[in-house]
Amino acid sequence: LALEGDGFEDHRLRQRLAEAYVEVRLFQLHNWRTLSRLERGLEPGPEGSMLKLYWSEMSKRLHDTAMAVLGGASSLWRGADSNPGDGRWQRSWLYYQASSIFAGTNEIQRNIIGERVLGLPREP
Repeated sequence: LALEGDGFEDHRLRQRLAEAYVEVRLFQLHNWRTLSRLERGLEPGPEGSMLKLYWSEMSKRLHDTAMAVLGGASSLWRGADSNPGDGRWQRSWLYYQASSIFAGTNEIQRNIIGERVLGLPREP
């Protein structure tokens, strides 16, 4: 998308694209680590909560960046003229707005991380 539009002319958008690349790569590495633990017969432990939390927040940022790349076309929907991807990115953006409540809300995941990883007391 960025190559087709004006994405590389704006230095802030270039920065966001670079950050998105790094975040996706980090997510991939975290997944590999979790999969290697499972392959060795170990439990994923609280890392699963950290991974879910990271994924949901990363997904929102990634799709916000996609909307920024689309610029004015981000408000177009399927079938509209001059709509890159024919609304695919817009539908995906809407879907991932709910990612913070998939498989347990982010607040619940933060509580699990706080209690099991950081050793914080349970909430009253």
